[in-house]
Amino acid sequence: MEKYCVALLVKKHSIINTNSYLYEPTITIKGAYDMDNEIFMSESGETYYYLQKDDFLVFETDYAVLYPTSYEELKELYKSEKRELTQEELIRAFTNEHMIESFLATFNYENNTSQVITINIDDFIETAFEQTSNKYKTLKTQIVDENLISSNDEIKDPFDFNFEEITNAKNDTTEEDTYEDSIFKIEEVYREVKKHIIAQDNEALRLITEISKMVVSGYRKNILLTGSTGVGKTALMKAIGNAITKDVFIIDSLQISSTAYKGLSIEEILYNLYIRCDKNKKRLENSIIVFDEIDKKGSRRKDDPAGQRVLMSLLKFLEGTTYIIGQDANNKSNSFEISTNNMIKIGCGSFSDTYKEMTIKGLGYNQELRVEKEPSTEDFIEKSMIPDELMGRFEIIVKLSDLTIENLIEIMEKSTMSAWLREKKIFGMCNVKLSANEEYLRRIAEKAYNKKTGARALNGMISDTTWKPYSIIDKNSGIYSEVILSEKTVDNIDSFQLVKSSK
Repeated sequence: MEKYCVALLVKKHSIINTNSYLYEPTITIKGAYDMDNEIFMSESGETYYYLQKDDFLVFETDYAVLYPTSYEELKELYKSEKRELTQEELIRAFTNEHMIESFLATFNYENNTSQVITINIDDFIETAFEQTSNKYKTLKTQIVDENLISSNDEIKDPFDFNFEEITNAKNDTTEEDTYEDSIFKIEEVYREVKKHIIAQDNEALRLITEISKMVVSGYRKNILLTGSTGVGKTALMKAIGNAITKDVFIIDSLQISSTAYKGLSIEEILYNLYIRCDKNKKRLENSIIVFDEIDKKGSRRKDDPAGQRVLMSLLKFLEGTTYIIGQDANNKSNSFEISTNNMIKIGCGSFSDTYKEMTIKGLGYNQELRVEKEPSTEDFIEKSMIPDELMGRFEIIVKLSDLTIENLIEIMEKSTMSAWLREKKIFGMCNVKLSANEEYLRRIAEKAYNKKTGARALNGMISDTTWKPYSIIDKNSGIYSEVILSEKTVDNIDSFQLVKSSK
């Protein structure tokens, strides 16, 4: 039995000198899933196996798929109370949810046990970076492999989706080079973004307003977006991009290399983005480019000696220039120009070194009162080792607010990206109600807050409390009608209540 669906394509990375593998998401692909043989066939004819948890450590191929989900299932998972979402919006939601998930599979020979955990790739890479640069080079390999994407066989952008055309898809998917930058209403975009992003109202409004002014005037200003880990910097940019129907590409600055160092050049990155834009040059040239973790390229990092050189290489990109790109860097006959003049460029990072000790003492009787002050450009240059030439290119600096415990509770209760609301939907698909008291959400929020990683910790903590009851209701289909969690469940995963169905 086959079903037309989308799936998350993941790539396998071997971690040197360990019994571990990292599975990193690359892109959402469309095609047909053979449920009997557990094989997914993409529109371009490539076949991938469905990766199940038991297969993570024995899977031999470099690519596999996760979460094959039909269009009907997407409508149920991302149901909107106000209107029926379009196919494009549903697949955007699917992509945004799963692209942040990576999986680490490890085998322990001492006790003959294996484990698969969901991780945030940015946190994992940062930890690996601090331990050894050799691990980093293994983990952050090129996401779009030349063996996977060629001129005759490419992964198409997930947002151009038509189930009726799946079986008749053509390999040549080059779009006509047209693009129209549409003017949008600030208030409408702001209302949409607030559904996803909590506790950053003024900051979101500022970003949306600045981008609107750029679209209307054609004059581009570079923005530096800062804030502590896990406050939602990249999530905010993705939400804005979705709301204004403009492509937002998050570039991991740690991947960028200069001559003689392993990594990706700006030209290679631009070509990969060109592929993701269905070879539509104008679409890429009018996109939003976010250089994430730009603060990690400061020269204090002994394991990244080319960091300052990379930062300096971004000067041309930020100012607006033309790059010659192509699939084969050595074959200039098939190369073409990409301009960055119309791109909206945003630098993004936590800049923890800059904000450290950015407080001033109170005066007179208020000596104990400390007030946080905004860092100057000189502070960024001195404390985070960002070249003054680069800082001079960022005309606007926006800092996202740190999240409180109450903010984290609100994220779980209201955000469309809430892991708690997602878990409730998943249980609902099994005709089981998932419920919890207020103390459960507060205990989750408190533990996440103490980790000092913002909202990032919420997903893993919630999953830790729901996997066991879900395995029980899956095994005993139709027996239970409700699962009730409490604050005790957060510290003891066996502490939950199962309510039997009255039928």
